[in-house]
Amino acid sequence: IGGVVANKGGIVAKFDYRDESLCFVCSHLAAHQGAKHRQQRNDMAHTVQEAARVGNKKLDVGSQADHGFWAGDLNYQIDLPEADGEERTHEEQLEQVSSLIADLQNSRKQLQQGDELQREIKEGRAFAGFTDALTQCFERGHNDSTRDASGNLIQGTWTFAPTFKTK
Repeated sequence: IGGVVANKGGIVAKFDYRDESLCFVCSHLAAHQGAKHRQQRNDMAHTVQEAARVGNKKLDVGSQADHGFWAGDLNYQIDLPEADGEERTHEEQLEQVSSLIADLQNSRKQLQQGDELQREIKEGRAFAGFTDALTQCFERGHNDSTRDASGNLIQGTWTFAPTFKTK
């Protein structure tokens, strides 16, 4: 188990099946929107990838198996910056993403462009050696006006496909 902080961290299972090695990582990463939280998610994923070693202790998780799958509560968001590059408030982001999801047939490309997970992998900032090549699923939360214990508006549930790698 690669504990990161409090209730965040990850676990890795690796095994061989026939002539192939399989590695499964499950993690719970930092939540919330914004650059600070995105960096925390990236740092936590890196810690899990580096610290949770199985088999050859000199290799990170991404290098340990023929096929690797990483899933869990990764908490990456849809991040749609303003045209001037400024970050939107949480409420503005929620409103725009909710309206795009309501018109998914016409807005899928814009949502995918705002997909933090895809962007962080593509830019090499998280999940080294992994790819998010599966189709995303965007779901509306049960109640878009739900608030957390601090009174902050909770963004609806946006479900992403797991990351994976294969040789």
